[in-house]
Amino acid sequence: MFISLITSIAIVLFFDGSIRRPTDRGYPVDALGKMSACAAVVRITDEDKDVLGPPREYLGGRTLTGDGSVLTSADAEYEGLILGLEYLIALLGNVLTSSNNASREESLWIVVYGDCKTVIRQMQGRSRPRKMDAIFKRARSLVDTLPWNITFEHIPRSENILSDRLCGQITRRMENAAIERLLADMVKFDEGTTLQLRRRMLSTRNNQSAIDSPNFGSIEDLLSIHFKPHKSLIPFSKRPFLYYSLARIANLSLDFKSMVSIGEKMEEEAKSIWMKQSVEVTEKAQWLLFDGLNCQLAGLKGLAKQKDVSRIMRQHKNLLQKHSSFDLQSGQERWRDQYHNSLCNEDLLLPLHVSSWDKEHTRLSMPVDASTPFWTQV
Repeated sequence: MFISLITSIAIVLFFDGSIRRPTDRGYPVDALGKMSACAAVVRITDEDKDVLGPPREYLGGRTLTGDGSVLTSADAEYEGLILGLEYLIALLGNVLTSSNNASREESLWIVVYGDCKTVIRQMQGRSRPRKMDAIFKRARSLVDTLPWNITFEHIPRSENILSDRLCGQITRRMENAAIERLLADMVKFDEGTTLQLRRRMLSTRNNQSAIDSPNFGSIEDLLSIHFKPHKSLIPFSKRPFLYYSLARIANLSLDFKSMVSIGEKMEEEAKSIWMKQSVEVTEKAQWLLFDGLNCQLAGLKGLAKQKDVSRIMRQHKNLLQKHSSFDLQSGQERWRDQYHNSLCNEDLLLPLHVSSWDKEHTRLSMPVDASTPFWTQV
C-alpha cells in the first residue's frame, strides 16, 4: 500500500535565478545596470485526486531589483527556491492542516530541481552556506514546514529550460519598464510645461502677475535619473530616439540649457561607446555625433553663447559640413526604426513541459510591476 501511494502522488518544483545586464546586440553593456529575477515551476501530479486534486502546473516569478544593487547569482537562485516553496505551502495549505491526511504524510514525495550546484549542495547538507547563511535559513525553515519527504536534485540548465526562460522573460519586462518609466515622466513634464506656458500667457493677457505653477523639475533631472551610468537599464541602441524626444520637448519649452546637456550626452556616447564597435555601428556613431553637436549648437545659440558656438563649429568643421541639414523632427525619424526594432519582445512562447518543448507552448501574461510575486496556472 505504501509503495502504491508513493507512485500515485508527486510534486515537482523547478527553480531558477538570473542576474544579467540588458540585451543590446552590437553594443557594450558593461556601462548599464544589472537586473535580477527569479522564477519557479510547481508541477503536481496526483492520481488520487482526494489528496491534492487534479494534475496541474503553475508558473511564477518576480523581479528582485531594478537599480543595479544585486547580490550574487546564488542569492538569486535561493530567491527562486524560496518563491516556489512559499507558493507550494500556500497552495497546499488545506492539505497541510487537514488531520485526515496526517497518516499519509510519508506517502507524499516532493522533488526539487535546480541548476545551481551551490544551492542544491547546501540544501542537501553536503556543503556549508557560510556567507549565505541568512538566506539558507529562510529556505530551510520553509522546507521544515513541509511534513513530507523532500529531496533536492541538481540538473543541467538544458533540463531547467522553463524556469530559465521565465527569468529571461521577466528581465525583458524590466528593460521595457525602464523605457516606459522614462516615457511616462516625459509626458508629465511635457504636460506640465504646456500648463506653465498657458498660465503665463493668460496672466500676461490679463495684465496679472505670473501665476505660480507646480514644479515639474527639469529635463536635466530626467537625464540624471534615467541615464545614470552603471544604473540605467536603457540600452544604448534605443537612446538616440529618446534623446531626440527630450530635445524636442526642450526646444518647445525654450529650455536651451537642457538642449546643450542632451547634445553633450549624445556626443559623449558617440565617442566613448559607439565608435569603438563594429563598422556598421561606427557609421551610426557619426550621425549620433552630428546630432549631438547640432543639439548643442541650437542650445548655445538660444543662450547667446556665440564663443562656444564658434568653438564647436571650428573643432568639427568637416563633420558639420558633410551632414549639412539638421532639424529635430528629421533627426528623430532617423533613429525611429532602430528604436522600435530593438524593443524587447516580452510575449515569447514558453514550453509547458521540458519533455514537450516542440509540441506544447503557452504565453505568459505578466503584470507591469513584477516586483510582487505573480503566478499563473497553465
